[in-house]
Amino acid sequence: MKYVILPGVLLSALLVSCGGETAATYDAKEYSANAEIADSTLSSSAAVEDVHSNRKFVRTADLKFKVKDVKTATYAIEDVVAKNNGFVTHTNLSSTISFMNTIPLSEDSSKEVTHYNVENSIEIRVPNSRLDDALKQMNGLVEFLDYRNINADDVTLKLLVNRLTQKRITTHEHRLDNADHVKAKLKERVDAENSLLNAEEQKDQALVANLNIQDQVDFSTIKIYLYQRSSVKEELVANEKIIEPYEPGFFEKAGDSLKVGLNTLEIIVLLLVRIWWLILLALGVYIGYKKLKHKF
Repeated sequence: MKYVILPGVLLSALLVSCGGETAATYDAKEYSANAEIADSTLSSSAAVEDVHSNRKFVRTADLKFKVKDVKTATYAIEDVVAKNNGFVTHTNLSSTISFMNTIPLSEDSSKEVTHYNVENSIEIRVPNSRLDDALKQMNGLVEFLDYRNINADDVTLKLLVNRLTQKRITTHEHRLDNADHVKAKLKERVDAENSLLNAEEQKDQALVANLNIQDQVDFSTIKIYLYQRSSVKEELVANEKIIEPYEPGFFEKAGDSLKVGLNTLEIIVLLLVRIWWLILLALGVYIGYKKLKHKF
């Protein structure tokens, strides 16, 4: 009986051991897959530079994603930029108040509740060869990705056209310069000088355009818009005491009323004194009217 039980126990232990190893292997594979998905959230094949290619690309990235804390994420992005030998060209960290509410707590105090949103728009530039690395290093900040647009503009032909333009204008300048020494007439000399000046301006423009394109090729531009969940700030504030206007008492009001009445009476008396002649005239007319009425 013991010989029958022993193989069964060994078989069960072997099955359990195999099952545990399979689960561990599955967890490792799942973690690896999640990590790979996470790394690819912001990165892209368009952000990878092919060192063996002669083609020149202007690579740009436009990102918008939600983070846990905008301020902390901003510092983290600036660290990523520094590690990749890049630089920040623009950042605008701001808070916008959605609405405020004041809740009375007592006669002397209230609670002020402020709902606000924190956001930041950042523009950074990193070496073209480090663009994908920089994007991968920012991936841990993303809580929700709104969009990620990465563009690779092939400017190989533009650079070639500008170089050929410079070469062609240089040759034209030499021809104009040689012709200028041969010409003796003033008008022809002035025309040659103007043509030479225009050629130099075109050459400079082609040179500046080439330098601008080369700068964009060397350093990729990344525009990032960060935001976080709406935040709430509560603050205990003191209530402002309302100062009531001064109001006199009853006796003071009665005294003021008496003064007003006396002033009014004084005005009436003075008015009568001023029109005494009119009163006498009216009285004389009235008496004359009564006498004439009795006669008739």
